[in-house]
Order: sequence, then C-alpha cells, then structure tokens
Amino acid sequence: MMRNRLPTILFSVTMLLGLVAAYAVFNSTRQAERASFDIVADDIIDNLEEGVKQHVALLSATRSLVNTVDIDDKGSGFKEFVADLGLVENYRGIQGLGLAPIFVAGNELAAENEIKRNYNLERKLYPESDESFRVPVLLLEPNDERNQKALGYDMFAESNRRDAMIAAARDRRPSATAPVRLVQEIDSDQQLGFLIYAPIKQKNIDVVRIANNYQPLTGFVFAAFRIGDLHNAALSRTLSSALGLYVQTKDKTDNSETVVFQSKNYENYADKSGLRSVKTINMAGRAWEVEVIKPASGSLDNSLLYALMTGLLSFLFAGALASSSKLQLSSLRNSEELRLYSEKAAQDKDLMLQEMKHRIKNSIARINSIARQTARSSNDLPEFTKSFSERLQAMATAQDVLARSKWQRASFGDLLRSELEQVFGKNANEVKLSGPEVSLDEKYSQAFGLVLHELATNSLKYGGMSGTENAMQINWKIKKLPKRKRGLSIVWRENFTGEKTETVSAGGGFGTKLINANIVGELGGSFDRSFDEKGMIVKIDVPLTQ
Repeated sequence: MMRNRLPTILFSVTMLLGLVAAYAVFNSTRQAERASFDIVADDIIDNLEEGVKQHVALLSATRSLVNTVDIDDKGSGFKEFVADLGLVENYRGIQGLGLAPIFVAGNELAAENEIKRNYNLERKLYPESDESFRVPVLLLEPNDERNQKALGYDMFAESNRRDAMIAAARDRRPSATAPVRLVQEIDSDQQLGFLIYAPIKQKNIDVVRIANNYQPLTGFVFAAFRIGDLHNAALSRTLSSALGLYVQTKDKTDNSETVVFQSKNYENYADKSGLRSVKTINMAGRAWEVEVIKPASGSLDNSLLYALMTGLLSFLFAGALASSSKLQLSSLRNSEELRLYSEKAAQDKDLMLQEMKHRIKNSIARINSIARQTARSSNDLPEFTKSFSERLQAMATAQDVLARSKWQRASFGDLLRSELEQVFGKNANEVKLSGPEVSLDEKYSQAFGLVLHELATNSLKYGGMSGTENAMQINWKIKKLPKRKRGLSIVWRENFTGEKTETVSAGGGFGTKLINANIVGELGGSFDRSFDEKGMIVKIDVPLTQ
C-alpha cells in the first residue's frame, strides 16, 4: 500500500521542493536588483550633494581672495583667479562666479561706472527698486554671452535673492536662494536655477549694515547654478541611463514644495510600480528631496520565468533536487555576503563622509592661511594671483588623489614627498627627509596617505611649517621585530620657535581618531606624540607584511 503511494509521495515532495527553490531564485534575484538600484541611487544623490559642497568650498576660497587682496579698477585679479580655476572644464553645473558690492540707494552712477571700467560696457542698473540698498552684479566670470546679460542686475530687488543675501549676512556663511529663473536664461534651453551667496568685507571699502543687528559688510561673492546642468553632471558619473532610472528633485524648504528638476519622461513612470528611493539633502541651507525610480520592466518577468523553469525541472527530474538545494544555499550565502558588504560599505561611507567634512574644514582654514602668507610675500597682484592659484590647485589635486585613487605598490619615500609637495608646495623642499627604500602595498599606501596628509596639514596650520623660522625633519628605517621579520619605524620632528604650545596636534578630534584608526586599527602598529624643549616628536611603528 505504502509502495503504491510512493510515486505520489515523491511527486508531491519533489514538487514542493521545486516550488521552494523557484521562490528562492525569484526572491534572491529581486533582492540583487534592489541592492544594485540602491547603490546607483545613492551614488546619484551623493554626487549631487557633494558637487554643491565642492562649489561651496570654491565660493569660500573666492571669498578669501576678495577679503585678502585689493581688486583693481578693472577687476583683473578676480578675473584671472576665476580663469585659472577652469570652471567650464572642472566644475560642471556652475554658471559663473561673481562679485556684487552693496550700494546705498542713490549711488547707482558709481555702480554703472564700475561696470564700464570692468567690461567697457554701458549698462544701467535694472530693475527699478524701492529698497534702501542696491546689490548689482559688477563682476561675473567667465565673461560669456549668458553672464554679460546679468551685469548690472540688482539682485536685492528680487525677493528670493534678497532673502538669501539677508540670511548669508545674518549667519555669516554661504546661503542658497529658492529656485529662481536666472537672468542668464537667454536661449531656448530654459532651466530653473539658484544662487549661493557668501558675505565679504573688502579692504579699503566702506562697510554697511543691511540690518541694525547684522555684522558690517561690503557685499557678496556668489555662484550661479543651472539646476538642470547640475543634475546632468551628477547623473553622467553613474549608471543611471544603463539601468533606466528617472530622477525628480523638489525644493521643500519652509513648508513649500517646488519641482526643480525632472528626468525626461519621468511623469510617464512616476505613478507606476517599481523600485523607488527618496532622500532629503542639504543644499547650502535649503532642503532638497531627491527621488530616484526604476519602473517595473521585463526583467522581473524574466526572473519569474526562470523561477517557473526551475520548478518545472524539479518536477520532471528528481535529480535536480540536489542542484536546487545547492542553488538555494548559494543564494542564501550571497544574500548574507551582500548584507555584510552593505554594512561594511555603510561604515566605509560614514568614515569617508567624516573625512571629507574634516578635510573641507581644514581646507578653508588652510586657504585663509595661504592667502595671508602669500599676500605678505608677494610684491604685486599678478605674483599673488599666480602663487595663490597654484597652491589652491595643489590642494584640489591632493583631495582628488585621496578620494579616488586606488594605489598599487608604492614607495614610502615617493608617497611622503608627494604628500608634502601637495600640502606645502615649494616649501616642501625645506623638510629634511632621510630613510631607505620601502615598498608598500595598496592597504599600507592608503593608510599612510591619510596619516601623512593629516600630519602635514596640522604642521602647516600649527607646527613646524606654520612659521618662517620653524623647521621639520622626517626619518624612517627598517627594524627587526621579535615575532615578525621586519617593521617600519618613522620619527617625525617639528621644531618650534618662541613659546612652546603643547596643544599643537594634541587634540582628540577627528584627525587624531583618523590617525589611530589607520596606524593602530588598520595596520596593527603604534602611534606616539610627545614634546620637548625644541618642539614636537611623533613616533610611528608598524609591522610590514613582507
């Protein structure tokens, strides 16, 4: 009796296992598609947010230039600085960098004369305004047809621009406008835009207060953006087109909602089923909600077809049971690996964001220091502009190497010299270096790249390279270790003149945590910092893998 029912039992068991295997295939395929979508969607949003942060840092550098040096009566220093940046080639999405001084109403003729001197252009201020102040565009680079249209435009006369300028003056930091139509929109490719303002206080120019309780200032530097170009630049660095993704961005500040960007044909798929990711990002004080969607397509149908085929084969061939079980286990392992990878990626991303925030703060402080030192040592404006631009470009190159490079084996000496040159510029030759040839693999190269950059930056700000009479020397050697074949020992000495300050490089901030995370946590070494009558000594010891 039991034997007669065995075919039915085997049929039922095989069919059940086949259905389980089919579901596992379908589910794992769907999870993999979701994971791929999330990675690309996050890349799109991160590219958009980091692109604006990069432009804000650029605006801060411009403010440092304007506050540090006198702009001549033709704006030459400002024009040359912007030209050296190469906005069109290196900063996609930005329309231009400009300078807009504040004039008390009634002094329009002085502003118009400045436009005449700067661009040899007869231009009346516009539009008419009843405000107490006029903030016209007097310098805007690069000097193309679009930007020439904006010269003489009184930005204080328009409410959205005026609100952003008041916020920047109040908070003393860059502030973005609500979405506006830029004056530069003169052709058929019309886009919404926005501007970011940073307050300035130029030398030898009368200051004003746009409100009684605000700090005095002389005007604003600003960056103008076309929102469509900014999004297209962020999308071009991802696989959004290949995966069929669509993007919509809304400005949702102060309980209002404005659609500022939509991918072509977005509305055709907005209400359909599929994958969706929504995140809110801070754009210089304004909240932007970015939605990325992937409409349901034939790929899910194909996954279902594959699952049904798996079940059918399991139904027809009992021998496929072992293969289906192996596939299921493999899918589970892949899912677990994907989960672990996602967790590790999230941790790495958090560390990277912290590092980026820390570097941006260091960069702004360093730009101010370089601007002051370069101004003191320069004989004239062209010499200052050239030196300052070279140092600013060296900083940008160092940021790009540390954020994107994937080094293979590298010489420790070459890595050290490269980092010192990127941070100190020509002054790197003043550092005394001594040590043998040491070859580092990718892991060690990345760790030491971050550590050396952090120590060099700290030295430029506070230590051995912060003054004209200070000095540095760096020595390294190979030494034998009890339980390992060899190790790398580094002694970093910074000599200070004048009163010793033991707070130099001794804080417990993110920089110190970053050094310990790489030397102690990543490489299993030790990091020690001490002070003597001459200055500071940093000792680093790490075991070498070979």
